[in-house]
Amino acid sequence: MDNPWTDDDAPPRLSPEDIRAELLRLRQGPALGHPGAVAALSDPLRALLLARTPALSNAASETTRLVASLRRAIDALTPYERRYAAADSNLLGEHSWPSLTERQESLARVLRCSPKTVRRHAGQALDALALLIADGSYVAEPPPPGSYSPVPTKRDGSSASPPPPAWT
Repeated sequence: MDNPWTDDDAPPRLSPEDIRAELLRLRQGPALGHPGAVAALSDPLRALLLARTPALSNAASETTRLVASLRRAIDALTPYERRYAAADSNLLGEHSWPSLTERQESLARVLRCSPKTVRRHAGQALDALALLIADGSYVAEPPPPGSYSPVPTKRDGSSASPPPPAWT
């Protein structure tokens, strides 16, 4: 596939490690539960995300476009990774808490596991998210319909997805 970017308008290149460091800072505090938090992202990461944002209304603010781009990248993760990334990013109503620790503890209660396990899997999801953003592969296809629900649930609120793989 041809590169859609010319040399003049190519998005900046950032390493997955640089992106991961910024995402770590972003998920602290209210994260995307307070969209203005994206203003703290570095100029190169903001430029990268904005260059890969699908066309929105002309009236859409930069903040709206940045949040949309981050949501789209999270939606491109596997359902298993998406669960952790969405909770960490404060995108899930049932785990909407002002701090990352509270969000991870809330998810741990639902999953009936240790918060340490949630932190470990959230770190792995963050690594995957940083890679997706760095290589732009999340832009290749539109997000699946209904993708804002990170994990399908049954009527009783339990997960309809298969149990997570046993990671060591």
